[in-house]
Amino acid sequence: MVYNTPAAKLRTSNPVTPMRKQIGIALLLTIAALSFRLFLALHLPSDDDDDGRYYALIARNVLNHNAYSGEEEEPFLPTLVRTPGYPLFLAGVYQVFGQDNNRAVRVIQAALDTATCWLVALLALCWSPVEWERERRRKVMFWAFALAAVCPFTAIYVSTMLTETSAMLLVTAFALAATLGLGSRAGIRQAWAWMAAGILGGGATLFRPDSASFVGGAGLALVLISGARVIARPQDAEGVQYRRRVLARSFGCGLLLVIGFTGVL
Repeated sequence: MVYNTPAAKLRTSNPVTPMRKQIGIALLLTIAALSFRLFLALHLPSDDDDDGRYYALIARNVLNHNAYSGEEEEPFLPTLVRTPGYPLFLAGVYQVFGQDNNRAVRVIQAALDTATCWLVALLALCWSPVEWERERRRKVMFWAFALAAVCPFTAIYVSTMLTETSAMLLVTAFALAATLGLGSRAGIRQAWAWMAAGILGGGATLFRPDSASFVGGAGLALVLISGARVIARPQDAEGVQYRRRVLARSFGCGLLLVIGFTGVL
């Protein structure tokens, strides 16, 4: 009798699985986060910052005079006042969408900051206790995304011509890669994670020099964790071999971090 009702037929013919619900939630959160940032980028733009104008000037000189310069007239002497990440980013956007098209810059930054929200969510997922059930960890991921999506203190930078949006994306991606490196077992996955962390950390440093401190922090964490593992191992023949493997693996991971970081710079 129950299965003859229209509602029951609808439930049996169109089952909504938990995965489909989660995909729907993810899409809604993404649309909401992107819409919020596009509103800020398009309706609350800010071009009054002196740093923003200087970045744009360097970008125009790169395109028009093949010189990384902050001068407004010849001889366009090179400058070391700003790291090259953001001016080159602006130059790339100007090359594609037209010079001084800051509207396109802000729209792209809105998309980048929305991607940062998902990196925050993945970072929260990685940091949640492994003994938690899968559904609980996914809730943590969605809540982390929601909190990042509505945070006005980071979202407001999409409307400016400043480095913060790009730097936050790269630093968060770096933190995620370093987390995967610290949590992975020895092997190709761990090696790639540390190499990616170095590359992302170097990229972040090209936008903001103080981002190098994150790379140093990850290296310090690697040393401390490896040291704790070595100290905790019993002083026997097997323990000696284990300590050697841990130290060799930690040295290799640290070397990959340094190679990726310095290679980008």
